[in-house]
Amino acid sequence: MKGFDPEFADIEGYILGITDRIWKDRDIEAIRRYYAPDAVIHTLGGPVVGSEAVIQSTKDTLQAFPDRRLLGEAVIWSGDDATGYYSSHRILSPDMTNAGASPYGPPTGKQATVRTIADCVVRANQVHEEWLVRDNLGLVMQLGLDPHSVAKKLAQQNRDNQPLRTWLQAELERVRASRLRYESLPDPHQDAAGFAGAVLSVLYQEPDAAMANSIYARDCEFLGPSGRAGKSPAEVLQAIHPLLHALGRRQLSIDHVCALSRQEGQLDIAVRWTLAGVHLLDGIYGPATNKEALLLAATHWRLEGRLVTHEWTVFDELALMQQLHF
Repeated sequence: MKGFDPEFADIEGYILGITDRIWKDRDIEAIRRYYAPDAVIHTLGGPVVGSEAVIQSTKDTLQAFPDRRLLGEAVIWSGDDATGYYSSHRILSPDMTNAGASPYGPPTGKQATVRTIADCVVRANQVHEEWLVRDNLGLVMQLGLDPHSVAKKLAQQNRDNQPLRTWLQAELERVRASRLRYESLPDPHQDAAGFAGAVLSVLYQEPDAAMANSIYARDCEFLGPSGRAGKSPAEVLQAIHPLLHALGRRQLSIDHVCALSRQEGQLDIAVRWTLAGVHLLDGIYGPATNKEALLLAATHWRLEGRLVTHEWTVFDELALMQQLHF
């Protein structure tokens, strides 16, 4: 690849290679080589700017979870050397031990397994922009902590964080203006972005059980955040129902889609999306607050023909709960 170190034959090798170098080999200083000095990392807790901030965040994570591993499950990508690459990297961190203090509290000594999806814009051997989505609610639950207490504590720590509040408000306005609506279900092999918009609209804006049966294979596998799982179209809807129950007036924006054809008839699609809603009903996020909330999310699909056979979806509900305590 032009402009990249010779060891990298393709963008998938680059993403997997630098992840191993930083996390498996613990070469944290390599971040200065592989992240631009002004790289922007977007999370639902607000943006982080610069390779030095990435180094500090990595050190903090390893202090809290010294044995943390990042196992690459898939890289779905688009782009080229001239325009740059966009990659969506699905990562599993199994059995990591909370041996040090974390943003959630003192060490618990407990182990947790967490899935992350990291989307990156890469040019000339460096990450210039990244969207990082991790299942932090699932993590806190596995550590045996009370999510509502943790969310309240994080909200208090960020109560005077005006840049975060400004960013959240701007994102809410952007999503509200997207006006995404389901009209038809395109062929995913011809129009992956249109397919993604239709599917997520059917699932998260106006759930439709009949349409779910035309989207998912009868024996599909769904793996979502906070232990959500399903093995049929009906179970997919059941898995996401607690979110839909708590948040009303939902509006969704599709922020990026890329797709890769694998073998004949098989397609992988990566979608980064954002959901805005109003906390209208009591439920998994606590008593109704009538506050607006934002959810940054990422989904990977594996399709056989035109049906989804596997789905991995990640979103940070702990950050959403934090917004409800502002």
